[in-house]
Amino acid sequence: MADDFRLKMGLFLGGVLLLLGGTALVARWWGRLYREVEAGRAAVARRVLKNSLAPIVANLINKAIDFAFAIVVLHYLGVEGNGRYALAALLVGQYLTTVSDFGLGILTSREVARSPAVANRYLWNTTLLRWAVGGVTLLAIPGIVHLYRLTREPMHPQTVAAIWLLAASLFPAGVAASVSSLFTAYERMEVPAFAALLTNALKVFAGVGVLVAGWGVVGLAASALGVTLANAGLFLYLQYRLLFSPRPELDLGLCRWMLGEAFPLLLNNLLLLVFFRFDTFLLKPYHGDRAVGAYDAAYKFLNATTVLPAYLTIALFPLFSRYALQDRARLAQAYRLALKALLVLAFPTAMITSVWARELIVLVGGKEYLEAGSATALAILIWFLPLSYINGVTQYLLIALNRQRWITVAFLVASVANIAANWATIPRYGLTAASVITILTEGVLLLSFGRVVRRELGRLPLWEVGWRPAVAAVAMGLPMVGLYRLGYGLLGSLLGLAAYGAMLAALRMWSVEERAIFCEMLPARVAGWLRVGREGQEAKKESAGPSGRRS
Repeated sequence: MADDFRLKMGLFLGGVLLLLGGTALVARWWGRLYREVEAGRAAVARRVLKNSLAPIVANLINKAIDFAFAIVVLHYLGVEGNGRYALAALLVGQYLTTVSDFGLGILTSREVARSPAVANRYLWNTTLLRWAVGGVTLLAIPGIVHLYRLTREPMHPQTVAAIWLLAASLFPAGVAASVSSLFTAYERMEVPAFAALLTNALKVFAGVGVLVAGWGVVGLAASALGVTLANAGLFLYLQYRLLFSPRPELDLGLCRWMLGEAFPLLLNNLLLLVFFRFDTFLLKPYHGDRAVGAYDAAYKFLNATTVLPAYLTIALFPLFSRYALQDRARLAQAYRLALKALLVLAFPTAMITSVWARELIVLVGGKEYLEAGSATALAILIWFLPLSYINGVTQYLLIALNRQRWITVAFLVASVANIAANWATIPRYGLTAASVITILTEGVLLLSFGRVVRRELGRLPLWEVGWRPAVAAVAMGLPMVGLYRLGYGLLGSLLGLAAYGAMLAALRMWSVEERAIFCEMLPARVAGWLRVGREGQEAKKESAGPSGRRS
């Protein structure tokens, strides 16, 4: 088994090397592959496509690399070691990083895009502001460590060391974030995308190196700090090479203005973090590093399932924004169609993951994680997917309707409910409680969103769009669960998918108008084939008599 894992890890590292070489070639020849020489609408279209496609492709590749690297980390650290590192990474990599960023990235991109002449001023002052806020957040670390000392499960010394090493990376990360925001403002999104690929590849090799050397949690945190420093150096090089040479330009008035302007963005980001991962901080004092490591292993799959729908909702946002001003009826139709498409994906994904949770956990982490309860957590957690997909697209709908302030209120309500429910149930029920509360919190958020949607569009069409895929998922689950228990899981999955598709067709999931919209989105040749097939079937029906025989 160990030799088999080493072989797979070797293949993974070889693939990352090939990716690294391909990225270098694309970066070397990018000037010849893409030139902004046209003027007018065509140039704008090409630039928008480039700025959309490059980050999407790079992010998808990075997600795949991250998932494969997570498997390596899970195997080498074990359940408790993974719990120690996961707690440090969550505290610093998510919470403290979000606070130190302070929503300045979006603000910088917006202001510099409007007035490129202020780019240098924003670069210097956002970097200094990130460092100042990051320095303040460091003061919270001793207090957090002390709070855990008061519990029956204090932080392990490895966790504390990892927290401080990762906290040191806030400062080089602030430099990289400031420069990246400028590239976004200059509509050069492909540059941060390529940089992210290179940095991720370096993270993999550095991380695997320290894990193989046996340096464990602390070594992994130290490698993360080194990679962050290298990333900052890379962005500074790209800044000098592709944009301009920075010069000192301190503006305290601008800093004060940015703090006030960016605070709502910070609040939204923090509420989103509390909404999703606050349960981890409660699992630690009541159930220890083992529970945190098991829960983190289950969450690896959730992170993978939210990538594609996120891009779909972002792609729909311009359409939502246009219809919100011009045609509320078409906005409701587009929203309903988006919900249908996402739910058709969510239900079978949740069913397959839930049924195969044990095998999936053994695949990524081994039997140690299975014994720690990761499979049970995953089998429950994955059912947050339908509600999460609904909330994701509804959030962009509310922004298009200029009701973004209500999003903050909704997340605040859901976060308070999440903290209260987790605090009441995690001490006794552990991973199971955390998993169930995650789903229920999505329901609370949907109730808050639904109030505004009904006010703006007349109704929230959940029953209309959701009952068919839900019934089809039940039809899918019957053969899957039955044959899985008899030892024929693969056959059950194939029959379940066939049953799901057949049930959707029998229940007429898509209207004629919706099918026409999908055909318009497909390549012309594929849409033509589908049209020809439908027209042929309709011709056969028309040529048949009342009894079904040909006339």
